Amino acid sequence: VWGHSRHGKSALLAAALDPRFEAVISHQSGRGGAALNRSLRGERIGQITETYPYWFNARYRAWAGREDQMPIDQHQLIALIAPRPVLIGAGARDAWADPQGSFAALKGASPIWRLYGERGLVQTDLETPDNSGRLVMFMRQGRHGIHASDWRRFLDFLDAQWGVSRAPAG
Repeated sequence: VWGHSRHGKSALLAAALDPRFEAVISHQSGRGGAALNRSLRGERIGQITETYPYWFNARYRAWAGREDQMPIDQHQLIALIAPRPVLIGAGARDAWADPQGSFAALKGASPIWRLYGERGLVQTDLETPDNSGRLVMFMRQGRHGIHASDWRRFLDFLDAQWGVSRAPAG
């Protein structure tokens, strides 16, 4: 399952609830998606629920300004997808989507993959993706949006997860 922005949030939830999805690509999903709600970076719950009130229910909006008191966070949502592969994409100039909060969520979810005998997050920073793990994050230059280079990353990730080798493009 794949999604960008609002649909990236939906892709994570769909995979957490339905084991028929064999892999997840959530691109620039931000708050309410891959980024930790407790993160102090990016768009806050109050901002996103004010701008897009129809994306979230009132129970989520009630945490605005109280994110640090939330009993759960997005790393737990991602953990529900284990042991399937998860790729989180980000844009370096997309501060609202909080790439650092997404990377922290992957770190928090990673131990669950080890319980399944899988490699979770093996990369040490969000700028150097490592497709040998089942949890991967990449960050490209640019803002919020989908680019041709993103599709190359998505396909490379899936190929690595399923052991497919392709001839180089060209």
